[in-house]
Amino acid sequence: MSRLDRILISNNLIKYLAYINKEDAGLESDHDTLIIKLTTKTDYPAKAQWYFPNQLLTNPDYVTTFTKAWKEEWGNIKMTNKKWEQCKTWIRKFTIDWKKSTKNTTNELKSLKKDLSKMKYFASKSTIRSTRRENTIRNIRSKPEK
Repeated sequence: MSRLDRILISNNLIKYLAYINKEDAGLESDHDTLIIKLTTKTDYPAKAQWYFPNQLLTNPDYVTTFTKAWKEEWGNIKMTNKKWEQCKTWIRKFTIDWKKSTKNTTNELKSLKKDLSKMKYFASKSTIRSTRRENTIRNIRSKPEK
């Protein structure tokens, strides 16, 4: 009977690994027994798990908004295990809602910048200029772009 000194498994097959168990061989051998169970399917969760986007911790707008909302919602509550589970759900919902609202704001800002850029272009190409248009162009040119 031959014995293996090691077992290698590729990254492609690791998802089919159900479990590995090492059993002590005792006095019979200097090799321990490894029991490996492979499965033919992967048991992915029905719904993907949500992870907190850590980059938000460096976003001052998020931190300020979150801190204020946290104090209002959870500031004076004695935290128990049940409350902590509710709190995690609240954090998830708050964060998702905040990201959606800022995404809309970001898209609006991009659209406004694009419109402003077009206005600048057409204003600079126009040969007919009114006093109002001249003032608008001066104001636009004097403001720094972000």
